[in-house]
Amino acid sequence: MNEWVQLGLGAIGAGSGTAFGAWAAFRIERADKRAREHVARGEALRRCMFVLLARRTVLMNISRQHLSHFADHPLRHITLQPFFVAGDELPLELDALLFIFDSAEANLLNRLQVHSRRYRTILWAIEFRNRVHLEGQEIAAQLASATGETEGTAEQFRMLVGPHRWAQLKDLTDSIYESVTAAIEEIDSDYRAVEAVAVAMFPEVKLFKVRELAAQSIGDAV
Repeated sequence: MNEWVQLGLGAIGAGSGTAFGAWAAFRIERADKRAREHVARGEALRRCMFVLLARRTVLMNISRQHLSHFADHPLRHITLQPFFVAGDELPLELDALLFIFDSAEANLLNRLQVHSRRYRTILWAIEFRNRVHLEGQEIAAQLASATGETEGTAEQFRMLVGPHRWAQLKDLTDSIYESVTAAIEEIDSDYRAVEAVAVAMFPEVKLFKVRELAAQSIGDAV
């Protein structure tokens, strides 16, 4: 009888050991998964900050190299020549940032989405304005060649390219000036918010060492 009892106790002990081992392995796997998710989320914030800085650099270059020269010119929609933005747009991966909903900056995702739309719209507006401006130049050149007039007033140029294209150029140009300014301000605000989330939730994540954004204020841009 004692042998049966000993065998039963041994079986129970073996079963308990197996169950404990499985439970411990499950806990370890869960802890590893949480650790991997934590690292991935911290890296997602770093990538977001990098994209924001890259976009800010593009917009600041557009402003300083092109827009600032004609910001106060009454005919800036004519004097501002077509220019092209080099480089591909870096994606802002919002899916990887959904965990921000659980932070104090829950509205940040919506702000990042709005700023992304504005940034893409700016690039599209620049490309479209380039086409309209080049078409207007071509028409004006053809008419000038036919009439022998190589220079003229703003009203004469408006009549040459047509009121519709003139209005397009003015609306597009004004929109670009306003949108670039607003987009840089949004990026500054969003960058600081992302940085705050990173510091609060991922203090171990190494952040980008950049100059204080205030030192690159919008006043230096347009």
